Amino acid sequence: MSVLEFLELGGNRLEGEIPKSLWNICTLQSLSLESNHLNESLYITTICPNHPLQELYLYDNPFTGLFPNLTIFSCLESLYFSNTLIDGVISEHHFANLSYLTYLDLSSNTFTFNVSSTWLPPFNLKKIHLSSCKLGPEFPSWLRTQTNCKVLDISNNAISDSIPTWFWNTITSFVEINVSNNGIKGIIGIDAQASIRSGMLDMRYNQLEGAIPPFFFNVRALYLSHNNFTDLNSLCDVNVFSPLRLLNISFNQLSGTLPNCWSRLSHLQVLNLGKNHNLSGTLPTSIGSLASLEALHLDHNKFTGALPSSIKNCSRLISLHLGHNSLFGPIPDWVGESITQLSILVLTSNNFNANVPTTLCRLQSLQLLDLSLNHLSGTIPKCISNLTQMMNITLGIPTISYEFSFTLTILNQTWHAEATEDDKIEVTWKGAVFEFGSRLRDVKSIDLSSNMLSGEIPTEITSLVALVSLNLSRNNLQGHIPLRIGNLAQLNFLDLSSNHLSGSIPPSIALIDDIGVLNLSNNKLSGKIPKGTQLQSFDASAYMGNPALCGDPLPNSCSGEESTSPPHQFSE
Repeated sequence: MSVLEFLELGGNRLEGEIPKSLWNICTLQSLSLESNHLNESLYITTICPNHPLQELYLYDNPFTGLFPNLTIFSCLESLYFSNTLIDGVISEHHFANLSYLTYLDLSSNTFTFNVSSTWLPPFNLKKIHLSSCKLGPEFPSWLRTQTNCKVLDISNNAISDSIPTWFWNTITSFVEINVSNNGIKGIIGIDAQASIRSGMLDMRYNQLEGAIPPFFFNVRALYLSHNNFTDLNSLCDVNVFSPLRLLNISFNQLSGTLPNCWSRLSHLQVLNLGKNHNLSGTLPTSIGSLASLEALHLDHNKFTGALPSSIKNCSRLISLHLGHNSLFGPIPDWVGESITQLSILVLTSNNFNANVPTTLCRLQSLQLLDLSLNHLSGTIPKCISNLTQMMNITLGIPTISYEFSFTLTILNQTWHAEATEDDKIEVTWKGAVFEFGSRLRDVKSIDLSSNMLSGEIPTEITSLVALVSLNLSRNNLQGHIPLRIGNLAQLNFLDLSSNHLSGSIPPSIALIDDIGVLNLSNNKLSGKIPKGTQLQSFDASAYMGNPALCGDPLPNSCSGEESTSPPHQFSE
């Protein structure tokens, strides 16, 4: 082994300690022992003068004890030491001789990174990964010297300080900045005039407030959710060639009307201003200039007025979530005519009226439709069977409703920016609210509840065999439950309560084996509840309010009736 230069033993389930002889291979330049089960303390010594080791990969091992002395490796350029059980304190002394260090990853450890506020590191790093290293509470002042840095991750470090102005003047060449999940507070001052051209700026889960500075919009992905920002008017000061593709300012304190200069963000693909609760006024027409937009989430605010027709120009939209506002008027025909790639359409809890437009039946990719809690009238369109995506059963395979990502290739690595956990869709079943993230797995749902819909439930709805949830409750629906309701065998949630449905419960309903929520209460149903593996296990409240209905689990038994025949699969 006298001439060994590269040793790669990562991912081999190695246990115990690293043989001390490895450190005495005086030609070794790269050592990879990551992703093993090495669980002993690290005592590193060497007989080699000027050891040539340049790359050391020890991450994802349950090492114990204190952080080792690495200053003997004066040529070290890359140190990847994340996700271990090393304890204690790391100080500037651990880096005293590492002037060539370029890549440093110490994230997700239990030790404390504690250096002096006047420390001047001997290195100038290109990548810094120090998430979950207990850097706080002060903002690390030594970062001021890292003028070559492209990637910085100091998330989840209990930093409660404000961000100093010098930081924004230092990071002009950054590609990825992550300072999320801290307690960073204060206002980004107007004197912070950074010429930042970052690929991603992630400042979620902090306590930042005031106006969003214009230079923030020079990045490609901007995550500002879960802060206290109040002012978005700086959008109108943005360079018309802004590269921004993803903007998430949900869960903030934005209020008042939105600025009407969205055309400045012509590359935008994802816009999430949801859950600010106090954004009001009409939706600005300039949103329609965002021709690349794939997700528009403005939910849980106080927007009023009709949907501006300019939004029909956003023909690439996959997810449109405008729920929990005060929008009114008919649902425009152009939603189904122009935005034909929609997979998610959520307009719940508004004041939309008139009929459900038949043009929605053209949305063959639609996977989640929520028009509940409005003032819609008329009948459920029979053409609902044209929603062909709701016919595709994908057992065990995630059905992706929307997933937005773009890539940047820098430092010979590919960086991804995607929709995050903030981009959630809420689905309500029987009064309970369920949240699904940006990748909706196997959720195919229709919710038309709490409207004024009348007529019969169209039999065509039973062709949507991939439906997981169907909620038609609290309407004025009449007639019988469709005979072939059992064709919807994937249903987990079925709520037809508080209508005027009559006749018997179809025996085929027993074919829905995994139904978890069933509510047929407060109708005019009659006869015996069919026997099924699930039907008798529900609480009696699922059938209450149907005086002529009988049989288990209701207390009133059926007398003089023959037992229900085994259900049969019905087909067209």
